[in-house]
Amino acid sequence: MTKIVKAYELPVHGGADCAGGAGRKLFLTVEYLSPDLAHLHTELFVKLPWEPDWHMRGELSLGLGDGDGLEIATYVYLEHLLPCHVPKYYFGDIDRSSTNYVLVTERVPYAARGADPEAVPPYALRPACGKYEDFKLAKPEAYYKALFRTMGRVAAWDKRGRFDEHMEIFDQMKMTQRVAGLVGDAWKPRQRTSEGKYVAATPERAAGTRKALGAIIDAGLAFVNHVAPFLCEPAVLDPAFQARFKAQMLDALVFAGLVGKFGANDSKFVGLTHTNLQLDNAYFWTTDDGSLECGLLDWYMCSRTAMAQVWLGCLSGADGECLAGHDLAIFRAFSDEHEAFGGPRVPPEELLERFTLNFPSYIIGNISKIETHILSEVPVEKWKGLTSKEDVLDGPWNARCFSLMIANGLSYWYHKGDDHPGAVMLRWAAKHDLVVGDAV
Repeated sequence: MTKIVKAYELPVHGGADCAGGAGRKLFLTVEYLSPDLAHLHTELFVKLPWEPDWHMRGELSLGLGDGDGLEIATYVYLEHLLPCHVPKYYFGDIDRSSTNYVLVTERVPYAARGADPEAVPPYALRPACGKYEDFKLAKPEAYYKALFRTMGRVAAWDKRGRFDEHMEIFDQMKMTQRVAGLVGDAWKPRQRTSEGKYVAATPERAAGTRKALGAIIDAGLAFVNHVAPFLCEPAVLDPAFQARFKAQMLDALVFAGLVGKFGANDSKFVGLTHTNLQLDNAYFWTTDDGSLECGLLDWYMCSRTAMAQVWLGCLSGADGECLAGHDLAIFRAFSDEHEAFGGPRVPPEELLERFTLNFPSYIIGNISKIETHILSEVPVEKWKGLTSKEDVLDGPWNARCFSLMIANGLSYWYHKGDDHPGAVMLRWAAKHDLVVGDAV
């Protein structure tokens, strides 16, 4: 490269054209020394961390793990091995002493924003999807199925050992050993009642859980009722639904501490996966027969892990009603592709159960960010000037993401009806003889 012709810093702190919340981002236009290098991209994408005093820097660079290092490692070690398209890698480096890093890839040539996706010809890229903007797509479920088919291929090839020489990097949680220690009933509590049931919590501990988490749920409901009611459907704001929701959440959360171990008790449900595969972290095109396919970007925290547990992040941007109506079909798309690419059959019904069991804790986690991630960026007084989802999408990134995750989560719970996550948790607990009781 001999010259940087143009550099454009993308908006990242907020606004309708915000390019994400993980760090600073640039588009570069460059020139090369020789015409023999014409195969190299002249339009590049650069990703950098936040400045050290930005409030999300510590969380992203340290608090969540080695996310930036794993993203760079994905391009360095896996680009040529992955069974999916990824942007061409040009350069990456990270300084472990400061957590500063840089990643340079090709710039993904999306169609222009506002173009009709259905009018884009086969194999040309559709416009970029915005995070939490499913309502702009005719059939968002088709996009999620494409994402999960692609993740099915990646996980299947992990099962087949395609990435084994690099798993010291991507299996930092030692999932193979973890699964071996949790198979069968090994994940269950050691204490039992006089009837032989497994003690998930004593009555005293369950009461403490209900009291502490009940206050968090109240805070979440107060936020949607009094600060951002326009983000929710009228049915979600109905006091009768909210009373049921709180009771169902508290019944479920008593057992939530065991879900993590259960999620890692079977190797079928463990694999290398993209941990934040929302629609804005992919690029889409159609084939000649109209099938929707995708390439994947933003590989922050790519890991071998219990897949259904991290898919909460992948589906957090999904409209609640859409997800409630298509969740099983989305997991079936993963399961079918996983098997087609050489992995074992993973029952989609069991994937859905494992995903759903994590939902109550996921909602609590999002509500816990109201003060630190939502109101810190958009104080209550400023919320009074907002009246629509579009207003929130035009605002700061974290307030946008976490407020809409709360609204989408409540909507999903409502639209699942009698099969809501709380009911799934109680059926699961009964199936595995888990109870609230005293040990002997």
